[in-house]
Amino acid sequence: MSGQEIRYRVIAALLQAAGPLTLAELEVESGVSAESLHPVLRELVDRGRVVVGELVPGRPVPQVRWAARWQGEAKRREVDVRQEAASTVRASRPVPDRELEVDSEPSRVLYRHVIDEYRPPPDKRYLVFLQC
Repeated sequence: MSGQEIRYRVIAALLQAAGPLTLAELEVESGVSAESLHPVLRELVDRGRVVVGELVPGRPVPQVRWAARWQGEAKRREVDVRQEAASTVRASRPVPDRELEVDSEPSRVLYRHVIDEYRPPPDKRYLVFLQC
């Protein structure tokens, strides 16, 4: 297989993938051996075409994804999380400012959301809360 064909197969597999792929999955999807895959992948990462890392928690790493698709997915996930948090807080009854404390209902609802439901974007390591 020529270098150009290997590159084509790797790019095609990444573009057709529904989500991030592990290296083993990329080998299978592209039909390219690990030995031939690594130089092409390194070049695509260096050019900013592909992202590598722990993109989806709980799956084997490293995972690879076509960069433009990952950026769109990351933005969509961020918006979904913001909307979910806002609807969770809106679902609780309004509390006057003077009664808003750590153990008030909106605070407990937000706390439960962050602990039970919120999942940070895969490319983020820290969650910072700012006091309003």
